Amino acid sequence: MLGGADAALLQMSERIARAHHERWDGSGYPRGLAGDEIPLEGRITAVADVIDCMTHSRPYRSARSMPEAVAEIGRCAGTQFDPEVAACVADRSDDEELRATLDPEIG
Repeated sequence: MLGGADAALLQMSERIARAHHERWDGSGYPRGLAGDEIPLEGRITAVADVIDCMTHSRPYRSARSMPEAVAEIGRCAGTQFDPEVAACVADRSDDEELRATLDPEIG
């Protein structure tokens, strides 16, 4: 649906859709991209997606806290996630504006 669009926003949306399940170490999908081959917007979205999933309840598990989600992102830095993107989240995890955006208990 997003492929071949002329609008820059839709082009970026296509890159995100194609790249946010890639892994920094190359073991992700659909193309097995690694490191900087993964578009930056896909690397950022991968981290945001995991934080969102972890901090919201699912039928099979309870929501985790923001500190737990940030710790998991840090643990997976360099394998699943871009280490620089993971570091940015860790560095800003106490930032109230960021927490209000990402943490369902605050936002």
